[in-house]
Amino acid sequence: MASGAPQRLQLGQWKASAIAGNAVTGSVFYALPAVVAVSSVLSPISILIACLLLYPFRPVICELASALSASNAGNYSYLANISTKLIAVLAAAITLLDAIATGAVSAGTASAYIAGETLTSHTHIDGRLISVLLLVGLAALCLLGLRDSSSVALGMFVLHVVTMIMLIVAGIVAWVRSGNSVLHNNWAVGMATIRSPATGRGIARALFDGVCVAFVGLTGFECSPSYINQVKPGEFPKALRNLHIIVLLTEAPLMLLVLALIPMEGILSGANVLALLGQVAGRGAWLKFFVVVDACLVLCGGIITGIVAFCGLVDSLCDDRVVPRVLQRRLPRTGATYPSIALFLALTLVMSATCGFNLTTLSSVFSVSFLCVMTLFGISLVLLKYARPSLPRNPIANLTTVLLGIGIGITAMAGNFALSPVIIVQTLVYFVALAAVLIALARRVDLARILVWLVEQQRSSVFGRLPLKLEKQLIGWIRRERNHPVIYFAKSDDIAVLANALYYIQQNEPTSKCKLVHCYKSIDEIPEQLDETFQLVDEIFPTVTVDLVFVEAPFTPTVVQAITERLGIPLSRSFISCPSGRGALIGSEHPLCDYGGLRIILP
Repeated sequence: MASGAPQRLQLGQWKASAIAGNAVTGSVFYALPAVVAVSSVLSPISILIACLLLYPFRPVICELASALSASNAGNYSYLANISTKLIAVLAAAITLLDAIATGAVSAGTASAYIAGETLTSHTHIDGRLISVLLLVGLAALCLLGLRDSSSVALGMFVLHVVTMIMLIVAGIVAWVRSGNSVLHNNWAVGMATIRSPATGRGIARALFDGVCVAFVGLTGFECSPSYINQVKPGEFPKALRNLHIIVLLTEAPLMLLVLALIPMEGILSGANVLALLGQVAGRGAWLKFFVVVDACLVLCGGIITGIVAFCGLVDSLCDDRVVPRVLQRRLPRTGATYPSIALFLALTLVMSATCGFNLTTLSSVFSVSFLCVMTLFGISLVLLKYARPSLPRNPIANLTTVLLGIGIGITAMAGNFALSPVIIVQTLVYFVALAAVLIALARRVDLARILVWLVEQQRSSVFGRLPLKLEKQLIGWIRRERNHPVIYFAKSDDIAVLANALYYIQQNEPTSKCKLVHCYKSIDEIPEQLDETFQLVDEIFPTVTVDLVFVEAPFTPTVVQAITERLGIPLSRSFISCPSGRGALIGSEHPLCDYGGLRIILP
């Protein structure tokens, strides 16, 4: 572990908005056609309602970020500090699925825009090939390293917002000039379709289905916690507000302009809807060119967002020894974690191939994984309020708002499943595969013990020599895996607290060593029974070797950093009981994030 605290980039509200903003605002390119397919002329209303329903999630994410902002691992980090390691690993699986789907959908949409523009020429480029080339090219770009990537993201974000403003202004001017004839025709066709007895749907159902599908146009918000510890204090809520305002002011108006200027058959033809709007509104190819270029750039930014979110979570899983540390290997010049980037590329290509590079299917899987992650934010916060009530944070979301967010997420997921039941199986297969691998890696020591037992049963066979050799290798590997110690910072000599801490470590961490560290300012402040309690706990848990370490220094971030470096144990494997304080500070001195990611394992 490098000495000194890691440098924090201290992003302002606009750079913080831009990193997730490219994924959020870029989703408009694949959201509009999907919403029209189910909601027809009611699409602007459905999109507006979906954008408004995003509001309850903002205070939820802000409170979680305020309470536990030292890690960029999102729900995995939150649940690791609230619940068991197994539940946190399951949250990691759905978060990884969301990051993979982000890359797959962004690449598929960008390829659709590029391939769509070649339809008018004599040659046609296969969209699947473009998708693969985009994923490979951007993975290679990330391997080369992106210096000051926040500035690059901000430039792409500004270009996209300017393009959307140009498109809206030009669209309004074109609408004024052409009148309402196209909108009237679209309204007649759309309402006839909605009310048709053959479809079995009405206005309310069309609106509801449209709202459920429209959430795919808000994807990217869930990526914002993946860089929370690099945002300046107080700027994160502003970044979320900026993103919310931008989607409110762009997505529904763009959908309305599409319906006002493009005939319904053109909208449903599968063409690039916003590029077509640019051609009609701009009275030529110039604005269409801007839209296509913007789509490619911002969707490439979405792929990079997926890579960053995936690699950040994998990095946290490596630090917690859930997955092998080999995935953290870095290129010497750029510092890029090439095994995790290669893994992201492989998994994204597998998802794209198994979905047949079908953008509708990919968008459905992406929408469900997005809604799962957003719902998990609400569940994490409910658990945080219940299990860690004294944990300092500011602001604090109302419980009614949190439950409303959870209800919105579950309802929207149910609506998407009702529209396309096949995505239940598809999403479940991806999730189960990821979860099974992560759980197996997290419990690899337990699985190795089972394998040792199986080998022991074969000693009496004719192949007894081979199992004996394998058994020795497995036992040696288990010992090496369990030889990595953890730290528990003990504040008191309460036997119940120390016993519960050791029980958590025994159940959740593959280790046989624990350092009980007690920080004190003066000898008089050392709990009288701490040494006796330590000896008793050491006897209660014979499978864990417990060492007691006294440090004559206050419990501050600098001292904690020095202790972990001296003991050679990473901060991610250092545990505490839930601290208390006022506002967002511990003891009115330091926020929890300054301690670098200590994990809370007890109330």
